[in-house]
Amino acid sequence: VPDVDPVSGQVLCNNTASSPVFFSGSVSGTTFNWTNDHPEIGLAASGSGNIGSFTATDTSSSTVIATINVTPTANGCFGTTVGFPITVNPTPKLSSTLTPPDICDSTLFSYVPTSATGGTSFQWFINPIFGINYYFSSGAITSGAGNPADYFDYIENTTNAPISVPFLYVLAANTCLDTQIVNVVVNPKPTLSSSLTPPAICDNQLFSYIPISGTSPSPSFTWNRNPVTGISNPAATGTGNPNEILHNTTANPVVVSYIYTLILGSSVCTNTETVTVTVNPTPMLSSSLTPPALCNNVLFSYGPTSATAGTSFAWNRGPVAGFSTSPNSGIDSINEILTNSTPNPISVPYTYTLSANGCSHNQNIAVTVYPRPVLSTSHSPAICDSTVFNYPPNSLTAGTTYAWSRDAVTGISNPANSGMNNPNEILINTLPTQVLVTYVYTLTANGCTNRDNVVLTVNPKPMLSSSLTPPAICDSALFNYNPASNTSGCSFNWFRAYIPGIYAVSQSGTGNPNQDLINSTYVVV
Repeated sequence: VPDVDPVSGQVLCNNTASSPVFFSGSVSGTTFNWTNDHPEIGLAASGSGNIGSFTATDTSSSTVIATINVTPTANGCFGTTVGFPITVNPTPKLSSTLTPPDICDSTLFSYVPTSATGGTSFQWFINPIFGINYYFSSGAITSGAGNPADYFDYIENTTNAPISVPFLYVLAANTCLDTQIVNVVVNPKPTLSSSLTPPAICDNQLFSYIPISGTSPSPSFTWNRNPVTGISNPAATGTGNPNEILHNTTANPVVVSYIYTLILGSSVCTNTETVTVTVNPTPMLSSSLTPPALCNNVLFSYGPTSATAGTSFAWNRGPVAGFSTSPNSGIDSINEILTNSTPNPISVPYTYTLSANGCSHNQNIAVTVYPRPVLSTSHSPAICDSTVFNYPPNSLTAGTTYAWSRDAVTGISNPANSGMNNPNEILINTLPTQVLVTYVYTLTANGCTNRDNVVLTVNPKPMLSSSLTPPAICDSALFNYNPASNTSGCSFNWFRAYIPGIYAVSQSGTGNPNQDLINSTYVVV
């Protein structure tokens, strides 16, 4: 009876070559037929003779054990069928993804490898990559088992672009090995390449800031601004360029912070950076905008001040109606005599240009220049001796008060005198000539005083210097009388009444009477 010598089983890995199987028995000339119950291992379902080398296949995740049954035949007789196993183990593969989610610069890469093939072990390896730094919790290593997160703290991307970092995994199961690459993309931390300290701006000026990042792809930009003491704007948020006008309510520069959040694509890679802009104040005058009024022809002195340090001052004064002082300009303080040629108060405006920290501002101040009141009534009245000097003073400047004084004057018998408003006094001229009497008026209005003289002419009462008792004349003789007076420029008018006994009616004339007077009585008339 033919027989088959025992055959040892083989254990193969997927895609490896088997050893040839040679059959033998004790009966010469025996032939052998065989069957395979798992032809998927790469061996035919049946055959005769020896089994040559073949490439084992196992596309599943589990081990396949094929039973090879060999039947010997000799001289028309069949021997006992003998079976032996051929074991094919699968290639262990990662069932976890080969492209795990992107990570961000300086974050931990955690990856738990899995395989459908039971008992698989995992070993990973890394190589240096430009722009990538590995930071390990304990020393620098290049390989490890299982999850890389068990070995290092984080992966740093020092560039501005995403970098794919390959982890080479070696899988081992049932003496079978395989290698697979797991690629993780390490995105850079998005940062601003535009200045974090843009140029300062002035109060009430638009803050325009275009955020720029050198990170590729470009991230999105959102910003947040909290309330700031000294800035009247409420808190705000937005995207991209703030484009907002900032109001500094103080006299000092105020720093305003914008917190920018940069988000790279749709990933969770974010970074915050602070952009600070200085908002310089509008320089303002802290000195009075309405300095004290002054009188005509008095020095106007004004020293500008500002609560904003380093402020410079320039001023300008244009023409003003009724103001005889020429236009003027200068820097810092004003020191000039102002002349008001009108009878009324004049407001004189000055424009100050204040500059500080590159910011400028115009402000107006105005000083009132009061006129010095003058008399609008006659300055040279005249009266006759022993008459009342009635002089109601007046001025075109409203609200003027009047005080007068008069010294003693030779030829005027009145003693010195003073008073308010109208003198209303009788002046007696003891001379035959005109006497000039000066009344010194002190006029006061709006705190401004002025002296104005009224020169009064007191004309004398003309008197005859020729005899008041000329020599007697005879009846019917010519009365010749040449009137004279010490007062120059006198004219003489005479009147003669009718006198009983004088043969002549009443009569009048000028100068010398040159009359014949007839006495019609026997007595002297």
